[in-house]
Amino acid sequence: MKAKRISKLTQKEKHDIEQLIDLCTFSTPFLHPDWLLIVEDLFNENMYYAFHYDECETMEFALPFILKKSYRYWDMHSFSMAYELNYGGPLCNSYDVFARLAHDMLMLDGLERVKSLSIYLPPTFDCSAFGENRCIHIYNTPIIDLTPDLDSLWNTFPYKNVRCNINKARKHNIHVVVDEKQHLRQFHEYHAALLNSFNKPILPLQYYESVAQLPYVHIFSALYDKYPIAVGIILTHHNTVYYWNNASASEYRTYRPNDLLVWEIMKWAKEHNFHVFDFLIVPLDELPGLSRFKLKFRPKLYPIYEYRAKNKYQIMSKGLYYLSRPYEIISKLCSTFIKSS
Repeated sequence: MKAKRISKLTQKEKHDIEQLIDLCTFSTPFLHPDWLLIVEDLFNENMYYAFHYDECETMEFALPFILKKSYRYWDMHSFSMAYELNYGGPLCNSYDVFARLAHDMLMLDGLERVKSLSIYLPPTFDCSAFGENRCIHIYNTPIIDLTPDLDSLWNTFPYKNVRCNINKARKHNIHVVVDEKQHLRQFHEYHAALLNSFNKPILPLQYYESVAQLPYVHIFSALYDKYPIAVGIILTHHNTVYYWNNASASEYRTYRPNDLLVWEIMKWAKEHNFHVFDFLIVPLDELPGLSRFKLKFRPKLYPIYEYRAKNKYQIMSKGLYYLSRPYEIISKLCSTFIKSS
């Protein structure tokens, strides 16, 4: 199995990865090389793709990851929530391929001293074959089935907290427009104000502007008197619409533009033959208000698992290294004791 920086992939390798993304039933839009290249360029991250070709020179497995330095070793992380890359996971035609090649992910050509691997698996990934020790339940993601007709979907929402809010937004003559990319500046301003209230950093506007140029990304804006008071960003992939991000002006939130925005996105999704609406994960302890907002639409919760693996040979070699250098152990223990005291 090989590993390459995203920027070093050949055109054929990118094409083969994209083909695998199309074929893989549990793939997500966060796996596209063009998105990961944006992260690599803007943030100077170690973005890689590991991949494997079978005997017929067909790519049967691929895995994107961020390489993080861990003292003398490297850890492989299947993305980072710091860049709002919610789902990671492997690309393959079957679970048998993943099970067969799982160990090889830690023994990559071109990379040495890889110690561990962690992957945030998508909600449709079946973890039953990999055991409880490897797959740890870490989050839930709320998902709505869009296959019912609009009236049935509307009636599943609670009257007081959702339907009344949507009607209130309409009474204030708020309406929604699509793909007005100039509204990303207002989105960034509103999003920064929200994150600042939780003492969290904001990604640069350039990141959202670059991602918005990708063909599977769409902007929805709720306008009041021709001004965007709420802006949402969605992703489309296979039969699913992903509610990636949303932000609104605090002074207009009583008009309930966010509720109307979600409803109009769902209507648009049905018109374009999408069958699933994925709200994406938000840890309850980080942004509780956003979590409550998503849950009030009465979605079904799906578990998100983290797949973990360790390279036992690297762990053994690290232990042997310290045993051969006891002075380093003593030095580390003394340093830890001084810091704690």
